[in-house]
Amino acid sequence: MNSNSKDNGKNMDRKSYLKDFSSKFEELASKAEQIIKENKYNTIEFYGIILCYLNYYDLKTFSSVIDELLSKNNNDIFEILLIYNTHFKNPINKNFEFFDKFNLSNSQKDFSMFKIAINYIKDIENFLKVIDTNKEDIYATYIQPEKDPKNKEKYIIELENYLTFKKEEKVKEGIKYPIIMDYINSILAYSKTNEVFLIQFTSDFWNYILNCYKEPIINNIYTCSKLREVFIIYRKLVSKMFDKKSKIYIDAKNYDEIDEFAFLLDQIIKGYFIKNKQVIDIDKLVIITKYNPYHGHNETKYSNKIDKDIFDSFSLSSIDDIFIGNFKEIKFELIFKENIHKYVSKIVSKIKKISDFENIIKLINFNLIKNKNIILDSLVKRYDNILGKGIGNLSGKQLSEAVKVVADLAFINFIYKEKKNNSIL
Repeated sequence: MNSNSKDNGKNMDRKSYLKDFSSKFEELASKAEQIIKENKYNTIEFYGIILCYLNYYDLKTFSSVIDELLSKNNNDIFEILLIYNTHFKNPINKNFEFFDKFNLSNSQKDFSMFKIAINYIKDIENFLKVIDTNKEDIYATYIQPEKDPKNKEKYIIELENYLTFKKEEKVKEGIKYPIIMDYINSILAYSKTNEVFLIQFTSDFWNYILNCYKEPIINNIYTCSKLREVFIIYRKLVSKMFDKKSKIYIDAKNYDEIDEFAFLLDQIIKGYFIKNKQVIDIDKLVIITKYNPYHGHNETKYSNKIDKDIFDSFSLSSIDDIFIGNFKEIKFELIFKENIHKYVSKIVSKIKKISDFENIIKLINFNLIKNKNIILDSLVKRYDNILGKGIGNLSGKQLSEAVKVVADLAFINFIYKEKKNNSIL
């Protein structure tokens, strides 16, 4: 085994009958030190054979032998893992400290050995933590000595598809978020400062992480938004460091254009409102404007994604000056400028009774709508649908409200009318 590294992939089959010898191998492991000493065996080779067997046929004993070796000599077990890596079919379940020591012990200035070491890590959290913790050493050992723009892709670390996501979280200001965001931000910040690209976060990686946060809860809204911010930083770094023909550049560019983050945020925000009827309008407004990219002024590429139905969950029947001010400040008229008819229709449709007119009129930035007839006609039509000619049958408070609406509409028409004799009365 391993007399020639090119042959490591051969004879990898494992016969079922060999499991019958597990007790014998367990005995050999228990007497390993004595056998090695008496026969002057090479420690690495002797334990290497035993561990290759135990890893496949007896994981419990395999783990205990590793722990025993760790207590005696870290370097022996790490060297065995590097040399016999192709023969360990089952994962080695160890914590961050183990893999961190594994990396530090790998003093060979050979990037292929480093990749073998980190490929033993089977979860994303520990994988990224090891890279983040050792980023300076990784750069100094493998990249800086041969820093060459032509070879920058040679030393890029790949996140393999087999890695699992444990969803380990931290809490900051009462909000939970995946701890990997700290690692990614730290790695990207270091990469930007030193103009080095340590690790590729592929579109498959982002998709996998996002799929873990589909449930329409407020914490997932926050998490997806923050992940999107992290991706934007990554995308800018890729654009700065790679040619447009690079596979890494193309992968990041394509995922940026698709923007699964924005799509998912839109979906879970709507789902959150449907699921949580008790959320008040002012809170809904904050969530939409803060976390939904489809409804932001700086996201003009989403003009065809803007959805008027986002207001379906709003009541708008009972609002105060603070809400009115915040709503008008957002300037939805500009966000929906390509679909202003749909926006006006949706907002006016929130008028259910005569007293709602005043609130809706207060929410509209009339000066931001070029064709004022769109809003005026919609309001008049809504007025007719609710009251029609029945205003003469009203009295008291209802009559006062109806008269005030007529006065408001007449005033709006007078101020903003665009054609002669364009009277709505």
